[in-house]
Amino acid sequence: MTDAVAILEQDHRAIHALFGEFAESQDMQIATSVCNELMDHLHLEEELIYPILGGIAPELLDQSVVEHRDAKDFIARIQSSAGDRDAIEEVSLLAESISIHFEAEEQTIFPLLRSRIEAAALEQLGVQLEQRKRALSAK
Repeated sequence: MTDAVAILEQDHRAIHALFGEFAESQDMQIATSVCNELMDHLHLEEELIYPILGGIAPELLDQSVVEHRDAKDFIARIQSSAGDRDAIEEVSLLAESISIHFEAEEQTIFPLLRSRIEAAALEQLGVQLEQRKRALSAK
């Protein structure tokens, strides 16, 4: 079993890789994949991690909620832009924003979760994340 933090970190690496592919190709199909993967990741965190984070560090939760809202705004603009030059710029801006968000999670939130939640509970949460992830990708 993989714990919840490790799963979220794997998602971060996969999403970063997609952003890298997009930067090289500027292919809007890759941008669509980035948006889909990122939306699934945001939903996972909001549904399963944020309720826990709110009980541990409400100030970190507040900042994360704002960053997720900003990411969703970028995604909406990308999805409505039909692949024009503005979409390419929006994907680049989203990549920068998400990179900062992921770094903050990995340096602050994830270590906090590991220090405050027992390993067995993190593994059980990992099972829930994987199940929810499969359900989201099946849509």
